[in-house]
Amino acid sequence: MPNSKLRRGAKISSAEFAYGYRSRADFFTVDTPVIAIDGEPGTHIIEESFSEEERVAHALRYSKKLPKKSKSDKGAFDASRGSAIFVIESIETEFENNDVQHIFARRLTKSVRYDSNGELIEFYYPNIHYSNSVENLTVHGYMTPTFK
Repeated sequence: MPNSKLRRGAKISSAEFAYGYRSRADFFTVDTPVIAIDGEPGTHIIEESFSEEERVAHALRYSKKLPKKSKSDKGAFDASRGSAIFVIESIETEFENNDVQHIFARRLTKSVRYDSNGELIEFYYPNIHYSNSVENLTVHGYMTPTFK
């Protein structure tokens, strides 16, 4: 059963937020940078292959052609993220048993105010042995969502 304390507007933190990797989320066809939280230290070497269609589309959009294959470290360790407070912007129940929540949360300012440009993170809770899931989470209260 999903954690009833977790809802849109919940202010949350976790030491595990320090560990993650750079990813992207598709919000209404807008490609948004996001840190996928996995709570695991280390590098995140990603090997990608790109089709000719993807390479041409990228070249048209960015005036730079992608290679056929690419290897890069997408690791995004940030110790300050592990002690920062985030607000849940989106939360959905996932999987057939409905006991896992897919969460998108945005980093609040040091004065615990909402910043639409704050870092965006994504993770599953509770830990389901999936690559980007979190085991320990603290709720610090709630704020009225003024975000979309």
